[in-house]
Amino acid sequence: MGTWTDTNLTLVAESMSIGPHMRLVSLISEKLAFKGLREISLVLDTLADQVVFCGMFASRH
Repeated sequence: MGTWTDTNLTLVAESMSIGPHMRLVSLISEKLAFKGLREISLVLDTLADQVVFCGMFASRH
């Protein structure tokens, strides 16, 4: 497995703006099957509406 020595990683513990009209939304699931899993979604604000890309990390806090 390779190393990531030339990257800049940021821990996303709460919702944050990452650029103009772009933000990350952080939620912690309360659903029984996923309780405690952190979900990070990317939200893009467009002229017409918002576009949401959802994903889930498999780590528990």
